[in-house]
Amino acid sequence: MKKDSLSTTIFKRSENASPFAVKAGLRPLKSGKISEEKFAGILQEVREKLNEGLSSAAENIITDALENYSNTSENQARLTQLLAYTYETQGRYQESLTTIQKYDDEILLSEIGLETQ
Repeated sequence: MKKDSLSTTIFKRSENASPFAVKAGLRPLKSGKISEEKFAGILQEVREKLNEGLSSAAENIITDALENYSNTSENQARLTQLLAYTYETQGRYQESLTTIQKYDDEILLSEIGLETQ
């Protein structure tokens, strides 16, 4: 493989990633902004998994949505809330608290609706 083609490949992989993701070495997002329809489908799928007692499957769906899609502040908070609940259902209470701890910040709370808070 030529040196030039290697650096071009690396650039193409990271050009769609967020600056944080590039810095952290994470893969680029699957898509930019997630549609409301897609988000509603994700929430429904998570609820179904939780109702079936499949907390690990629900966790995987939530984690995928958080890591691979660009979410609004409101949707990010809803997914984080569901992830914390999912951790609780698995007896992972400390992880649950750590997950939602960032929402102790008044600035973050002001960016989301009262229903989500």
